[in-house]
Amino acid sequence: MNSKVYEGLLRGVVMIVTCVAIAAACALIVYADTVPESASGSAAAETVQLPPEPVILAQADIPACIISEDGQNAVMTISSNCQMINTDGKIYLFRLENYEKDLTGRSDYLTSWPAQATYQYTVPLYRGTALDSTNSSYVAAVWDGLKYRIISNRAYPCGIEVLAYDHTPVKYTGKKGLTLELGEIDEAISLGIKSAQLSLPLGILTGYDLPFQYNGETYYFNGAIAAAYDRAVQKLTDAGVVTTVVLVNNWSDLAPEMIRPGTEKNNSAYYAFNIDTPEGQKRIAATAAFLADRYSGLTGHGKVSNWVIGNEVNDQYWNWAGEMELKPYVELFSRAFRIFYNEIRSRTAGSGVFFSMTYYWNDGSWANGLTTYKGKDFLDCFNETVKREGPMDWGLAYHPYPYPMYEPMFWDDGAQGLTMDVSTPILNYYNLKVLIDYMKTPELLNAGGQVRRIALTEQGFSSTTPSGQKLREQAAAFAYSYYMAVSIPEVECYNLHRQVDAPQEVAAGLSYGLKYNDENQSQMIVSYHAKPIYYVFKDIDSGWKKSLQVSEQCKKTLGISKWSELIPGFEWKDLE
Repeated sequence: MNSKVYEGLLRGVVMIVTCVAIAAACALIVYADTVPESASGSAAAETVQLPPEPVILAQADIPACIISEDGQNAVMTISSNCQMINTDGKIYLFRLENYEKDLTGRSDYLTSWPAQATYQYTVPLYRGTALDSTNSSYVAAVWDGLKYRIISNRAYPCGIEVLAYDHTPVKYTGKKGLTLELGEIDEAISLGIKSAQLSLPLGILTGYDLPFQYNGETYYFNGAIAAAYDRAVQKLTDAGVVTTVVLVNNWSDLAPEMIRPGTEKNNSAYYAFNIDTPEGQKRIAATAAFLADRYSGLTGHGKVSNWVIGNEVNDQYWNWAGEMELKPYVELFSRAFRIFYNEIRSRTAGSGVFFSMTYYWNDGSWANGLTTYKGKDFLDCFNETVKREGPMDWGLAYHPYPYPMYEPMFWDDGAQGLTMDVSTPILNYYNLKVLIDYMKTPELLNAGGQVRRIALTEQGFSSTTPSGQKLREQAAAFAYSYYMAVSIPEVECYNLHRQVDAPQEVAAGLSYGLKYNDENQSQMIVSYHAKPIYYVFKDIDSGWKKSLQVSEQCKKTLGISKWSELIPGFEWKDLE
């Protein structure tokens, strides 16, 4: 799923952006009436000025909308500054859907009360019905004499886990993992993987023969596609492998409601999830519910323990929404993410729900702020948005590839400008400690004060480079990065990209596989013979003695005599 060559293409694109600024909220609206021409032949214009929009000083805050223990209702406390000038003195509570930006034309408020410092209100969730409000938000508003105006943050129901029928936590037996091809599952299991990652473009899941009931409506999915994933997930589950599935939104004429209105098909790999229409929001929620139920581990189809929503979402090549600044883009993504989160965690509370980012951490030469965004900025903005609208126990799936991606030797990336502080432009294995330390800062901890889940779900090391084959370097890069990941307790898994070279990546000079692809196959992935990295990967977690034996050559490639020279927390440093 990582045709990163497009990043290079995007880097070269020059975007000409015309910004039109609309100045004041209280601007005057001017109407021009045509009058007869004057004797001189010129036209006179008379203007009529409408009164300026009333100044509203009222502000409100809804810090949380907490689902009750019985799962029937959500309780919120609304605080206000009680400055009610130019209003009728009341505060109104509205339910607001993701596709609604304001209260235009609305008068169906849920309740109202005379302004006071705090006010508590309970709303029913109507779970499982057409009125289900699990994925809806609530806002406080005032009446300015002409319309209702929002004066608070959006507040979404949180604590969704109380609704779950399964609370089993994810149980790893090790960190070694692979991104897999559906046809190569058996060999991957024979390599002793403890973690596996599959990608699922949701457009191919749309169909006509597999019905699913959601909130009183019937949705249809593709039975053949579901069956293929059933076999893969069940086989991995039977082998004790923790399975992660990446959900992406490909273009599909069978599911136009999944694509945002006005979006034109382009060269992007995937598209932003559509929450801008009722049909889009409902389809996304139904799809998330279908997958969460089917792969809960309780239906005979296997268990998916982790879900990654979107791919490298700070780069719109993987999540095309159209040019927009960071804040509205993050709000769009975070609200779609919340739908997936709610549907998954309301069924299996122990499941991990992640988003992934590129390694462009602070690189201003790559990020243009309209379709590509610095990873650190995206992470901060996502965290702030979620805190404001209702906390979720989200996780970070990070992709710490070498820089540049066609050179496997990440240990010399300092020569490319990488640093060991939070201002580094690129963040990968060269300076991975920067990411871990940043995730430990108080602002990024979860509601329980714990470090959020961190999964290294995609990294790869090319055996072909512009200067020739580097098979030993590829094996050494894997061993070094894997041992590093094992030494960091906050990292829960390490999924190497990839099992077999992909023809499209090889054509671009990126040969990430443990094995070569059959050279007679220019489009399909058909594994051929193994590279040196294959044997290192197979035995690196087979006990200390075998692990140290199989990685001995890697130390020579790196110019060290002991792994603890590079990794202070190396688990077998006393046995080297």
